[in-house]
Amino acid sequence: MSIERSEPHYDSWMLQWDGLEIKVRMSRNWLNGRYDHLELRCAEPLPVTSTGYRSMFLPFAAAPRDEEVLSFVTEWLDHAAEAPQWQKHKDASRQGSLF
Repeated sequence: MSIERSEPHYDSWMLQWDGLEIKVRMSRNWLNGRYDHLELRCAEPLPVTSTGYRSMFLPFAAAPRDEEVLSFVTEWLDHAAEAPQWQKHKDASRQGSLF
């Protein structure tokens, strides 16, 4: 017996955060499981990922509703941006580096 799973459906939004353009995607009930899947894609590093890509699985109870997705991501990024590593990255990217 085989189980067929179709490609998950994603809703997407564009978010402008701290001068960066971020594509936010959310798949509800990811692969008919008990989780929603959230993705962030950006051409630059973000405080939650050095590559510009971040994937997160959220239990149904913790996942934001559609109208809350962008504010959820914004608050997540704002909080992560307080970390000393991100502040150091921001300072270095403003100033440039010879090394």
